[in-house]
Amino acid sequence: MADLMEKIEKELKEDRELAMLARQEELILDVTELIIEKMEQKRLNKSQLARMLNTNKSHITQLLRGSRNMTLRTVSDIFFGLDYKLIIDATPSEECYKQFRQTESNLFVNRDYTTDWMQHKQLTVYQNTELKSVEMAA
Repeated sequence: MADLMEKIEKELKEDRELAMLARQEELILDVTELIIEKMEQKRLNKSQLARMLNTNKSHITQLLRGSRNMTLRTVSDIFFGLDYKLIIDATPSEECYKQFRQTESNLFVNRDYTTDWMQHKQLTVYQNTELKSVEMAA
């Protein structure tokens, strides 16, 4: 497992295009997972969220499946509909690699490594006035 992780880390460091694609997919996955998590916490289904956003269920389904591109406006609208404000933070790449090297979980057993290579993920969300820090787990 350590050899595989080292190989992936090396490939990502050497191939900027691959690393960029991995980051894109990871961000899409993180945002989608967070939306689904918040929908579950609010006990909302796709139809209910669609009504709140004045759209249809198929549009929400396409967004959550990744078959339709989510713009920042769309992401903002979805979290507004869920009564959350999304706060995004950035971490230097080297910190992500350090976190990746320290990870002892089996990140690559059931999922495509392009979406899991960086374990360090955190999004902070405000609901009403209460601050909630949400750790994103792979």
